[in-house]
Amino acid sequence: MAFAFAIALFPSFYSSLALAGTLTIEIQTSLRVQEEFLEGTITVVNRGDEPARKVHAEFTVPGEMVVKEISERLEIQQSASFSFKKSLGQIKPGSYAVPITIVFHDTKLYPFSALACPTFTLGEAFSAGLSCSTTPQAIGGESAFEVRNLEPFPKRVKSTFLFPKEFHCPHPEVLFEMAPLERKILSYSLLRATALPGAHYPAFCILEFENQRGHHSLICPGEIRFMEGGTWFKRTRWYWLGGWSALVLLGIAFRKRLYLPGFTEEKI
Repeated sequence: MAFAFAIALFPSFYSSLALAGTLTIEIQTSLRVQEEFLEGTITVVNRGDEPARKVHAEFTVPGEMVVKEISERLEIQQSASFSFKKSLGQIKPGSYAVPITIVFHDTKLYPFSALACPTFTLGEAFSAGLSCSTTPQAIGGESAFEVRNLEPFPKRVKSTFLFPKEFHCPHPEVLFEMAPLERKILSYSLLRATALPGAHYPAFCILEFENQRGHHSLICPGEIRFMEGGTWFKRTRWYWLGGWSALVLLGIAFRKRLYLPGFTEEKI
């Protein structure tokens, strides 16, 4: 069984880890603004004990989605980097997120992904006037974040959910209004794609809004924990199925279902 997990250190040097069994990919990013251009370098390092295959990056700079092939085969402890330079055009001063997804595969070409979400600032930074934190969900099927408006005037906020390729989110973007000092819970529904039981996956909630001073981005990290769920009967079946008749054993073996507690059930 393979696993995925992510750890984040914050901008301008950003590191994110994704574990796939013994395959570990680290992301390092560096961003800087030079006049009207955003310059950046993205480095991936194989910290595991097997090669990573078909490694590529997908990232977004203001107004543009970029896909960049990195390496067909990244050997153990090998690193690979690429740099980019993008015009910022006439965007407003403020802070902006650069969502990054690194897609990679193990020796059997099973897909995994690692995430990073650094920010850059154009002009002077200013207070967001928002706070965001992860909200635990007793019932699965969602990743939730608590957002608070810390100021005595309303805001129009855009929220974007950055999630691993191992899941599908039907509605990753939400546009909403926040009244003065209001508190909201943002929930994103998730469907399992290639996620595996027992794995932990990173996720980010990106909040953006504009006012007279400019544009602001607030990044809230979260985690998706994918556990095989269902009833106690199903979770413990491997310990005592030997005592059942062959007919009952076959009936359970061919149910072919995986559960993420409370997640939308999906047949595989």
